[in-house]
Amino acid sequence: MKSLFKDSPMDFFGISASLLCGIHCAAMPFILVLTPLAGLKFLSEPWIEYSVLIISAIIATISLGHGFRKHHRRPLPLCIATSGFMIIGIGHLLHDHQAHRISHITISIGAFLIAFSHFINWKYIYG
Repeated sequence: MKSLFKDSPMDFFGISASLLCGIHCAAMPFILVLTPLAGLKFLSEPWIEYSVLIISAIIATISLGHGFRKHHRRPLPLCIATSGFMIIGIGHLLHDHQAHRISHITISIGAFLIAFSHFINWKYIYG
């Protein structure tokens, strides 16, 4: 994988961060059951969620913006990433309204969309 992303490390980091976010969100219901036993209670803290979201947004802005401006001028990756972040926002609103099960699914879908947008960006650049 390293050779595929040597000229575009931000897409590699964006895909990785978004996939980790999606896995984190999908696994959270199961992890929450085990956190008291394993001492991983910090994983359920909102600051972890928002930190990963902010880092993902920064990486997406840099990577997708660079790809759009310098390489392909195709808005599809930006639209997919924006949709992903909006879906994550909706998931957080659902979570705040006690729809926890649906919110984890929604947030995971949004994270995977962001990872997919990085993949599309990479394909447009290196095709």
